[in-house]
This record gives sequence, C-alpha cells and structure tokens, in this order.
Amino acid sequence: MTRGAAMTAAIGHSGAFRTLQAWLDEPLLDQLVMVDAMYGDEDAVVGWLRASPRHRLIFVGEDTLLGTESVADKLPETLTIDRFPPTYDTWPPAARTARSVYVRAQYLHMPLVTEGIVLPSLLRLLPVELLADEPWRLPLGSLPPLVDAAAPTATPDGTP
Repeated sequence: MTRGAAMTAAIGHSGAFRTLQAWLDEPLLDQLVMVDAMYGDEDAVVGWLRASPRHRLIFVGEDTLLGTESVADKLPETLTIDRFPPTYDTWPPAARTARSVYVRAQYLHMPLVTEGIVLPSLLRLLPVELLADEPWRLPLGSLPPLVDAAAPTATPDGTP
C-alpha cells in the first residue's frame, strides 16, 4: 500500500469506540482522538499507540474516567491536562506534540460534542493547516438557536 504525505486522523465520541477500535489495524491511521469513548478494549488502544512512533492518541474522559484513567496509567508518558483550557492559546505547549494527551473534562458527556467548544479545541491540537481565518473569529461556545423543525412555520400568506 502506498502512503501519501497526508496525516490520517479518526475522531469519535462515546459509542464510536466500536468503529474506532475496528480501525486500529488500518495501516494509514496516524492519530486517534477519543472523546469520552474509552468503553472498549483499552489494551487494544494502548497497543495501537505503541505499535508505531507515528501513532498519536488524544483522549478525553468524563463518563469514561475508569477507562481513561486506566489508559493514562498504562502510558506513563501521557500528558495529562485536568481541564480544557479556556482558549487555544492556553493549551500547554507540549499538548501539540505529545504522542499521548489525556484531558479530564469539566464538561458533561453530551456537551463535549454539542456545545462547540471541545471539538474545535481538540482539532487545533492536530498537525493540520487551519483553513481561512474567518470561521475561527467566531467565539467558541453554544451555536446560535436554529429553527425547530418540528414547530409549524407560517407560509408567505401567513397560514401555518
């Protein structure tokens, strides 16, 4: 299999651990980001990280503290961060380069992926080029409210 220059990352939350673990034998997988998803075979994840110096693991624990703490214990080189930093600029510098990064989250399980804070922050730890600056000028946080698709809306003539 020919490998290009691009880095391949897989990111998953919660039950996505099933898919992520199924991909651990994919030779092109370089970086694994598990957002409160350490429910499965911890040893498989640890083995994947140790299998290649190219591999990198970023993992977040909230509901999965038993699993994430266990993985952190098995990987003593892990950089452990006790809360998500309030801004990207306040991440420890080592977070961008450490092979294993563990964040003990202060956010609950679902807000980790629904509040627009954690995923953008984690993506900035990956060694990829940021796209145009415009989207990043928006403050991180809750998305603006959307129209409720279940609520009746008025037609142009005013009828529901």
